[in-house]
Amino acid sequence: MYPEMVDAIIPIATATRHSAWCIGLNEAGRRAIVNDPLWNDGDYDTQPAAGLGLARLIAMISYRSRVSFEERFGRRQAASDNGSSLFEIESYLRYQGRKLVERFDAATYVCITHAMDAHDVTRGRGDLADVLARIRARTLCVGIGTDILYPVDEQKDIASAIPGASYRVIDSRHGHDAFLIEFDQINDFIGRFLAQGSHRG
Repeated sequence: MYPEMVDAIIPIATATRHSAWCIGLNEAGRRAIVNDPLWNDGDYDTQPAAGLGLARLIAMISYRSRVSFEERFGRRQAASDNGSSLFEIESYLRYQGRKLVERFDAATYVCITHAMDAHDVTRGRGDLADVLARIRARTLCVGIGTDILYPVDEQKDIASAIPGASYRVIDSRHGHDAFLIEFDQINDFIGRFLAQGSHRG
């Protein structure tokens, strides 16, 4: 909106607008929450923990890649709280669901996912290519080779439409979460980019 305000931008593992794939995943999470009997149309006194935990479980699967889960968990077994046998991946996902329930609100989760789905940089601004062509900041777009949420094609499209933008890809088997894991690669990309200096076009 204000191309003169910043000198440089570094969009990492993102998109210009939420894809049908991402919207579908978010809707699955929302359905888990609103179908929890405690949801009560959002007017609840007791957190709909089962629904929120399931929503988190669905999301966690999309944050990683098949290879990442295979390497970390495979088909190894883990004991559950009641002594029955679980796969380690099941135990991990259930734990992540419980952890989110302790620190997050279900209605907030629903609102945030709707806001993410509504994200579209072209809204009220015109054609995507024209919108991105207006960007004057030096730009480094970073994708992740195994990201199923925001695939590298989306990052390449952003870079190709912004004048003078460069593109790098994080080589990782960890999927979308690689931006939280591959610090050496990210630091190298960002360090080199910033070292090139800054100018407004």
